[in-house]
Amino acid sequence: MSHTAGFHIEKMKMKSGKKTLWECPIPALLESEEEIKIEIPKEILKCKQVQREIVFSTKEAISSLSLVQEIRLHDKEIELWEFDFGFVMPNSTNSWESIVESKDNMMPVQILNGNVTIITTFYDNDKEIISNCARVFYV
Repeated sequence: MSHTAGFHIEKMKMKSGKKTLWECPIPALLESEEEIKIEIPKEILKCKQVQREIVFSTKEAISSLSLVQEIRLHDKEIELWEFDFGFVMPNSTNSWESIVESKDNMMPVQILNGNVTIITTFYDNDKEIISNCARVFYV
């Protein structure tokens, strides 16, 4: 649920180097209050680093934008990623790139497929702006 009027995710994609591995086909899905299902190429599990780009817009100023992603396997947290963006000007569209590095002990796709959920929450300081939950299927 959005607590900051006018905050929208315009685009989200993941890439390795210059190769786009996944791009959200319908950005409005990322603002859904229900669990969404996403299909990501299983080759992403072999990447040492993945760059994530989020393009978002806001009508209101955001004093301290941050993003928290909770990675869950069988409903148990296995990783927590936290990213800070900082101040966001009102009536702006912004691109935010982050790099996620993989662990050396990546679990096999057979264990992860359909059993991983990613809870993504955007905050302005400690006030939730928007949150969603995506179940990941590796194809």
